[in-house]
Amino acid sequence: MTLLAHAIDYESDVAIQAGRDMGVTLIAVLLCYGASPQKATLEGKTPLELADEYQHSMAKRLLMRFIH
Repeated sequence: MTLLAHAIDYESDVAIQAGRDMGVTLIAVLLCYGASPQKATLEGKTPLELADEYQHSMAKRLLMRFIH
Protein backbone atom coordinates (compact mmCIF):
# COMPACT_ATOMS: atom_id res chain seq x y z
CA MET A 1 0.00 0.00 0.00
CA THR A 2 1.35 3.42 -0.89
CA LEU A 3 1.65 6.03 1.85
CA LEU A 4 -1.12 8.08 0.23
CA ALA A 5 -3.41 5.05 0.04
CA HIS A 6 -2.65 4.29 3.68
CA ALA A 7 -3.53 7.88 4.65
CA ILE A 8 -6.89 7.59 2.87
CA ASP A 9 -7.55 4.26 4.56
CA TYR A 10 -6.49 5.60 7.96
CA GLU A 11 -8.43 8.86 7.86
CA SER A 12 -11.54 7.09 6.59
CA ASP A 13 -11.42 4.18 9.01
CA VAL A 14 -10.71 6.31 12.09
CA ALA A 15 -13.62 8.64 11.26
CA ILE A 16 -15.98 5.73 10.62
CA GLN A 17 -15.05 4.03 13.90
CA ALA A 18 -15.36 7.29 15.88
CA GLY A 19 -18.58 8.33 14.16
CA ARG A 20 -17.01 11.59 13.01
CA ASP A 21 -16.62 13.43 9.72
CA MET A 22 -13.70 12.36 7.56
CA GLY A 23 -10.76 14.72 7.35
CA VAL A 24 -8.04 15.18 4.77
CA THR A 25 -5.11 16.53 6.79
CA LEU A 26 -2.72 13.62 6.16
CA ILE A 27 -3.81 13.32 2.56
CA ALA A 28 -3.23 17.04 1.93
CA VAL A 29 0.23 16.99 3.52
CA LEU A 30 1.31 14.01 1.44
CA LEU A 31 0.02 15.55 -1.77
CA CYS A 32 1.81 18.83 -1.02
CA TYR A 33 5.05 16.91 -0.53
CA GLY A 34 4.71 15.15 -3.87
CA ALA A 35 2.79 11.92 -3.27
CA SER A 36 1.39 10.68 -6.55
CA PRO A 37 -2.41 10.64 -6.68
CA GLN A 38 -2.20 8.25 -9.62
CA LYS A 39 0.07 5.56 -8.18
CA ALA A 40 -1.95 2.41 -7.59
CA THR A 41 -1.60 -0.04 -4.74
CA LEU A 42 -0.36 -3.59 -5.34
CA GLU A 43 -4.03 -4.55 -5.71
CA GLY A 44 -4.32 -2.02 -8.55
CA LYS A 45 -6.49 0.53 -6.76
CA THR A 46 -5.75 4.22 -7.19
CA PRO A 47 -6.13 6.66 -4.29
CA LEU A 48 -9.25 8.04 -5.98
CA GLU A 49 -10.76 4.55 -6.14
CA LEU A 50 -10.01 4.00 -2.45
CA ALA A 51 -11.60 7.32 -1.53
CA ASP A 52 -14.64 6.35 -3.59
CA GLU A 53 -14.92 2.99 -1.79
CA TYR A 54 -14.93 4.78 1.56
CA GLN A 55 -17.34 7.43 0.23
CA HIS A 56 -14.75 10.00 1.31
CA SER A 57 -15.99 12.97 -0.71
CA MET A 58 -13.47 15.49 0.68
CA ALA A 59 -10.56 13.24 -0.30
CA LYS A 60 -12.04 12.70 -3.75
CA ARG A 61 -12.33 16.45 -4.35
CA LEU A 62 -8.78 17.05 -3.11
CA LEU A 63 -7.31 14.24 -5.19
CA MET A 64 -9.04 15.55 -8.32
CA ARG A 65 -7.14 18.83 -7.93
CA PHE A 66 -3.83 16.95 -8.10
CA ILE A 67 -4.65 14.63 -11.01
CA HIS A 68 -3.37 16.01 -14.30
